[in-house]
Amino acid sequence: MHVKSDDAQGKCITSDKCPAANECEASIKADYLDSGNVPAKCSDTSGGAVCATKCASATCVPRKNFPGADKLEAICARFTEDSCGKDQLARNCEWAPAVPEGSSGPTFVCSTADDGDTAWAIQDEGECSAGGGVADSVCDFLAETDCLDKGACSTSLKGKCAPLVKNTFTTCKASCFASSHTDKVCSGCLIDQLFESNTLGLEQPDIFTCCGCLDETFAVVNIDKTQLHDLLSSPCKKHSVTGDDDDKDDN
Repeated sequence: MHVKSDDAQGKCITSDKCPAANECEASIKADYLDSGNVPAKCSDTSGGAVCATKCASATCVPRKNFPGADKLEAICARFTEDSCGKDQLARNCEWAPAVPEGSSGPTFVCSTADDGDTAWAIQDEGECSAGGGVADSVCDFLAETDCLDKGACSTSLKGKCAPLVKNTFTTCKASCFASSHTDKVCSGCLIDQLFESNTLGLEQPDIFTCCGCLDETFAVVNIDKTQLHDLLSSPCKKHSVTGDDDDKDDN
């Protein structure tokens, strides 16, 4: 029996427990894609299905991007705001502040890539105080799916993504090439534009739909593969978007 890594659940599972083809996992782990959510069960796991979650609020939670964070949930939850992150047991925990009444949690959509693979992707960031924001969620999604390197890009999809990338580049040209620009300013503009746009697949941001085509489409505007990966990596807290751990990105 084969064992594989389940990103949404945050643990290894045996092949007999894998979701059916064209379906996503039935549960989503805490702080999935750095969004600040609590663990959730999803009743519908078919492609295009939506799974709403709630925010971790006024509680002690595992520190972001800590390996095996799901195993720390119960331990961290024992600590108060004053003790969270303070002693040996709580050193890998952090406090998630209370969210305003009525704040919405992140919503995920079961996204189907051009090669047929499915994965839960951010549809709406929500308003969780413990969430890392758009850039962190995109970093986590790209790292976990490795879609920049391994994502499929059909001729049809490339044709749809090319004008979108061109418009994004035009919008961000000043941010990327002004004399005072930094990689994080440029990448922030690119990520925000592609995340806020969902013209190709109404159920998910275009940056996820076009992920496998980004290398080729950005090459048309003279941003090569290495430059693109460096740009998209620059906002990432703990790792690059290609999955290579690099603490230098934590600055």
